Amino acid sequence: MTNNTLTKEEIALAKHCLAFAQEEGAQKVRITLSKTLMNLIGVLNGEVDKTAHALDRSLQLQLFVDGKFGTFSSNRMEQDGLEDFIREAIGTVRMLQADACRAHLPGQIYLKPHSNGAEQKVGKGQQQRGIKQVFSQEKTSPCPSLWTRGGKQNRLISA
Repeated sequence: MTNNTLTKEEIALAKHCLAFAQEEGAQKVRITLSKTLMNLIGVLNGEVDKTAHALDRSLQLQLFVDGKFGTFSSNRMEQDGLEDFIREAIGTVRMLQADACRAHLPGQIYLKPHSNGAEQKVGKGQQQRGIKQVFSQEKTSPCPSLWTRGGKQNRLISA
């Protein structure tokens, strides 16, 4: 079975892309690297009908260039290909209209859990849950708080 944990090489590639985008003229860059492993089992009349296994990797760029903003994504994970992609993305952003209302948010407002996933104080008595706790509790259950409220069954419209 394939491991869906990000490797050191993938993280190093994301860091390289961050530095490369800045070298090419982006004033601020946010990179999101994601890797998803999915195993699907189809059952028909109580028996396994089909199975599927999928592994998806993607890199998303949010670029701030000369007061302009653009977001781009790619599933190519080769350094040379990503460098060309970043150059073209920065060129595209430069053609856009400047947006004074768009800003890169300061780092202090992002979730920064302790290494053990415990809660961390972020301001005047506020608490934020660590990433490990969010993934282990909320992300693994299919929105239980949306299904029932006040003892009544509600229909799930969107999650």
